[in-house]
Amino acid sequence: MSDFDLELIQRFRSGETEAFERLVKRWSHRILNVAFRLLGDLEEARDIRQEACLRLYRALDGYSGRASFSTWLHQIVLNLCRDQIRRRQSRRRALEQIDSRPDFSSDPQETERAEQWRRVAAALRELPDSEREVVVLRHYQGLRFIEIAEILETPITTIQSRLQRAFGRLRAHLETIDQ
Repeated sequence: MSDFDLELIQRFRSGETEAFERLVKRWSHRILNVAFRLLGDLEEARDIRQEACLRLYRALDGYSGRASFSTWLHQIVLNLCRDQIRRRQSRRRALEQIDSRPDFSSDPQETERAEQWRRVAAALRELPDSEREVVVLRHYQGLRFIEIAEILETPITTIQSRLQRAFGRLRAHLETIDQ
């Protein structure tokens, strides 16, 4: 955990609500990014961000510091996303229905980029949840293997294997599209 995060947590614990607002502002974009990459839906990702901030507010007094703040927060977001995916499945909404590409239609020059984004998002949706989580945390969040292992409570070698399998599947999926 960075010294700045620790300082904000301590200030919040001593009653300074502005410190919590600064902590949320500091992590808000990363929370949204993880949730969007895992869920593929911006509105759901915004809901997850809001719920994660609420849980953070309620639980911050009890944060022990055994894991880094980043690891702890990523676990909260990951668990909320997993719950959301389970809710989708219980409502029989499959992941294939997610349209996770951004809107590039306003710029005609972005057509190729939009198509590439669509292909990658579709390939990412095809991955098993465990592999998608590792790709998002490693590639999109830039976390180290040890951090991912802590977040997922999984050995580093398993994380590395999942990432290797995921990239193999992504490569194969994208090659079949290009043919």
